[in-house]
This record gives sequence, C-alpha cells and structure tokens, in this order.
Amino acid sequence: MAIPLCTFRPDPETGCATYPTEGELIEIPGKSRAIPVFADSDAQDEKISIFNLKPLPTDEAVHFYHHEDAYTAFVVWSGRFEFWNGDKGHELGSGDFAFIPPNSVYGFQSLEEDSELLVFTTLDNHADLFESIGHGYSKILHLDSSDIHVIDDYHPPELINFIEPDSDLPAFLQPYFLRVTSSPRWIFGGVMSRPCVRSAQCEGKFSISAMESSHIEDARPFGNRWLSFTRVDHCFCVIEGVFRIKFKDDDEWSVVEEGQAIVVSARQYFLAEVGSDFTRIITLANGPGIDELVCKAGSECDSVVLPVVSDHHWDGWDEIRFKSACVEVGALVE
Repeated sequence: MAIPLCTFRPDPETGCATYPTEGELIEIPGKSRAIPVFADSDAQDEKISIFNLKPLPTDEAVHFYHHEDAYTAFVVWSGRFEFWNGDKGHELGSGDFAFIPPNSVYGFQSLEEDSELLVFTTLDNHADLFESIGHGYSKILHLDSSDIHVIDDYHPPELINFIEPDSDLPAFLQPYFLRVTSSPRWIFGGVMSRPCVRSAQCEGKFSISAMESSHIEDARPFGNRWLSFTRVDHCFCVIEGVFRIKFKDDDEWSVVEEGQAIVVSARQYFLAEVGSDFTRIITLANGPGIDELVCKAGSECDSVVLPVVSDHHWDGWDEIRFKSACVEVGALVE
C-alpha cells in the first residue's frame, strides 16, 4: 500500500515541526546546511522521511543494524563510503545507491571528509536513526523506536568490486546495490529516467528514480501542458542544476536549485522543465509516478549519458503511447 506524503522540517533549536505551504521550497541540508528535511505522512502509522547525513571518517568499528518493518534507501550525494548490505559489501561513490528492505543487515562508514548521503526511510522515528549512527541529531525528536536493532559481533561480507548484476534492478524484494550511472534507463522527450526502486521492489509503497535532462532542446513533454497524478505525491530533490515547476493558478514558476526539494501533492496540476544546461534530480513518489510514466511512454536508452541531440529530436515521441501510459499510472493531462 502506498504511503501518503506531506512535508515538515524541524526547527534546529527546539525540534518542533514547521509546516511549509503548498509548493514551498525545502532546503536539503548539505554543503553548508545541517537541518534534516522530512517528507512525512499526516498522522499516519507509516511515513516516508528524507534527510541528509554527513558522517565523518572514523577509526571506530562499523556499527550494523536492521529494521523489522522499515525500508531504507541511500544515495551517495558526494564522496566515498564502504557499505555493507545483506550478503554484499561494496565501496560506493557519488551517485551509487543502496536499498535496504526489512530485516536486511547493513552498515557503512565514510572514507572521505565531506562525504554525504541522501537517505529515504519509512522508520517511525528519524532521530533514533541519527542517535544510533551517533552524529549529533538527538535533539530533533525524542521518541522511542522499536524498529532499529543494533547487531553486535556481526561479521560482514568481504568488500568486492561492482559486477554486472549490480547494474540491474532485482525482480523481487531483496537488498541490493545499484551503480546508477550504468543501470537500465529510459528516455522520453529528452527526459532520462534511471529507476533506483520501482514500486514492485517495495510492495507498492514508493518509487525512487534518478532523472536528468537539458534545456538545450525544445522537446519538453512536461513543460507545455498541465499534468496531474491522481494517486501519488511526488518529491523532487535537485542534485545538480536548476529545476523549474509551476502550479496551476500560479502566475510565476518556482525555481528549485541544487540542495533544494519541492513536494507536489496528488491531484495537483503542474508544469515542469529544466532551468539549466543540465539538471539531475532524485524523484520520490509514493507509488508509480512520473518516473514510471517516462519508462512506459518512452523507450529503453542504450547511451549511459543523455544522448546528443540531432535534427532537433531527442527520441521517438509516440503520443498515443504517452496517453496510454498516463492511464496506466493514473495521470491526467490538460
């Protein structure tokens, strides 16, 4: 079952939640920021949280954890990490991805200063995760969580290099790593989507994708007609470049820059386009969303980078296929 999304962010001094208005920009902590950002449900038993983690390199032993019910995913924003997940261990670099389903043992350590992780989790209390990792976030929330278990005397698997299967999504629920730069990708209208988690991998609770595009081409499938998803909310986290979004009835576009995020609620009509030479974003949806629309409406892409345009066309654009894909994911177009 999909998990509802809304957003709040804690005051850095009091820990109390402050709620942004619809479409308000959210600052993802990173570089010079230190306030976690949450995408959270409204009084629901389950919730999705988004925050940034900047662990410092340490000589201490790596701690290992598992969660009985929660899903957690990590995107390496910058730097390098040693990371263990289930029966595998890898060294991860910028853009690499780790997915931890319930009951999978995991642990990690930073190898460089200024290494950062973007974290997505369904844990009931984010502060417990901060406290268990031990990086000084304990003042944000003070609730007990029964879903974080520290594993003592754990013998992790040996670290190995990435191999070809680590560039593919598994067909069923299991822990995995993903080298996003070489993972399967789809392109539609100049927008490339690299799925990190499809809803089938997490019992339909959410989907995560790395998406990228450029403003140098006129083919922009989401910039000239209103789009609304009837069943899912979205959170767009800008990793590189500038992302522009406009809500129906708004006079001006909202500009979302690197280190910021914005949430679009279900049934909210919007336009979206890039605002820089190149833009890369991480999208989170609580079910099949815009990333799934790109996959269903577009085609698989052989190039590992955004293809160079020729004759003013990015890729084959089948309008009938696009509208069929909209029906499949519950999207409305005006």
